[in-house]
Amino acid sequence: QCLRIIFATAERVFVNAQAEGGSLDVFAFDARTGRRVWTTRLSDQPTPAVAQHLVFLRGIPSEPGPTVVADDSRGGFRALDAETGELRWQTRVEGPIPPGQTFARAVGRNVVVVQATSSGEVRPYREFLRGLDRATGEPRWQFDVPTDFSVSVAAVNDGAIALVAMPIRQSAEAQLAGPQVIALDEHTGVVRFQVPLPGRRTESPESPVVMSDSVIVASTATGVTALDASSGEVMWQIDDLRVVGPITNRGTFAGIRGNGNLLVVDARTGERIYTVPGGQATRVVRSGFSVSDLGVHATRRLAIIWEYAGATAFDPRTETKSWNARVRYPALTGQVVHGRVYLSGGCLPI
Repeated sequence: QCLRIIFATAERVFVNAQAEGGSLDVFAFDARTGRRVWTTRLSDQPTPAVAQHLVFLRGIPSEPGPTVVADDSRGGFRALDAETGELRWQTRVEGPIPPGQTFARAVGRNVVVVQATSSGEVRPYREFLRGLDRATGEPRWQFDVPTDFSVSVAAVNDGAIALVAMPIRQSAEAQLAGPQVIALDEHTGVVRFQVPLPGRRTESPESPVVMSDSVIVASTATGVTALDASSGEVMWQIDDLRVVGPITNRGTFAGIRGNGNLLVVDARTGERIYTVPGGQATRVVRSGFSVSDLGVHATRRLAIIWEYAGATAFDPRTETKSWNARVRYPALTGQVVHGRVYLSGGCLPI
């Protein structure tokens, strides 16, 4: 089976498992003991042309508890109770112009945000986002994405939804406008602001992050920009920085500069906390390994660097390696949750 950790909390670790025959299962494990708590089968039919997607409430405490949302990309959505794996609700969302696709994009405190697209062959191209009530699956609102734009990424937090709309290549008018950063109210779907993405018009941005007072957008070519969550005005910007890890719950993140140095930044202010020289970072992990290939979970006191078959902790105060751990099977992604480091990825014999 192909296993992947898709989310972890202080109590649970959620894993999806894709079998060779096409079935997809979701497992919940006790984070302290590794004991399996529940298993839910989402599909037992081979679906080579259809991808199952899973999105999770990202650790925001709320009622009626954490929610797991699965979609089949054909309009079907199911919400599972994260404590028991039992079905909470299921619904269908039809796209604007069939045949299209639908995806679960994010789960917020009150809504599940789903994206519906028209066929790529249809002109003009249309998409919409719909907010489904997280407790019942009933539709709350709909936001029509500007014509000939496609939402590439979205994030929800503190009552705000941030998304980046990219122009499709076939539309000269949309290409002229360039990528747009749009913020919506989670409760109503009303637009808070819509501004052009700072930087080059042709680049693809990474997923935005919604903080209490800002929306942070990263892109490979121009760096990281923080926008005011209410107005969309630029609060700070760091050029020549490629983000290589998540923004932690304490508001720090890591990025790689053009010179190969690893920079750890305060996400609230844009100020540098510390720098790990590029050559030093690669030596900490192993020789001949590019810093740009690494994923990093960086706090003010420790940078945890995960790679293909393990993880290494770097202490910036002593500029030395704190610890190193190797794993038996390839690990393609990493997460750090409540003092535990999770590595996952690849197909494992079970």
